[in-house]
Amino acid sequence: MSVNVTKEAPGMGTISIRAPTSRGCRLYFDEDTPVTTMSVRGGSGRIQPDFPLPEGGMWEAHLWSRTWDRTFDVSVVWADGEKPLKGRASCLWHDRAGVAAFEEVMAFLPSWALVSNRGAGLLEGWKEFEIR
Repeated sequence: MSVNVTKEAPGMGTISIRAPTSRGCRLYFDEDTPVTTMSVRGGSGRIQPDFPLPEGGMWEAHLWSRTWDRTFDVSVVWADGEKPLKGRASCLWHDRAGVAAFEEVMAFLPSWALVSNRGAGLLEGWKEFEIR
């Protein structure tokens, strides 16, 4: 997983996330710098009807792709251009192969038990970012 950030202007920047073996990523923004506008390159550019952006801004965004090896280029604008935009980018993996902790659970799981997870993805990895 790689994360690159670029400052375009005060209060404006681009976050690029590439995770070749994942199709789902997320952006989490610090509470003191909410994002007021966002667009994803290659996205429809539309917001779902009846689901406008919150008035105070966004602190989290979920990105999904139907294809593998996608780079998400996300343009963002935040309210206070004097402050840096801080947060973390994360990606999700759903394949259990190679996840040692999951393999251990499966090895010692009683025959009467089932394994499930409560969120999206079996594994989530992240990197912090800052746009100054």
